[in-house]
Amino acid sequence: MVANFVFVTMANCVASDKESASASAVASATIIAPVQIAKTKDLNFGNITPSNAAGSVSLKTNGSRITKGGTSLPTNDPGKPTVAEFTITGEGNSAYSITIPKENITIINEDGSSMTINNIVCELKETGAMTNGRQTYRIGATLNVGPAQQKGHYINENDLCITVSYN
Repeated sequence: MVANFVFVTMANCVASDKESASASAVASATIIAPVQIAKTKDLNFGNITPSNAAGSVSLKTNGSRITKGGTSLPTNDPGKPTVAEFTITGEGNSAYSITIPKENITIINEDGSSMTINNIVCELKETGAMTNGRQTYRIGATLNVGPAQQKGHYINENDLCITVSYN
């Protein structure tokens, strides 16, 4: 949504004597749509089977999962792995930048056991231009699973915070 306002004042901008000159300028402003971001999907690594060795699960921005070390993915019950997805909206083809967490995120289960998430990555560059006022971002990351990691549903509702602003 764009609102254009032009204010013109037709005041007497006339020189008072023959030795001077005057000119008027138009004052204007354009109000553009504010940049906004909305989460459309949460980051979910799905079901993971630990072992006696530490390991990790990387959830790529295309949705694929890769394990390392002592983790495996159950084929009969993979859970619902999804990359985090955010939709950015704003003005036309405006340039923007996003900020993703660079520090580790700790997720905790109901018994207080924890795991860390790191290597948070964007599908696209962290700067870009919207296409017709809209852009979708997919976020992947790596989950670090400890040796004999305790069973449970691990969660962190606040720290995967994505910030967007116009350039």
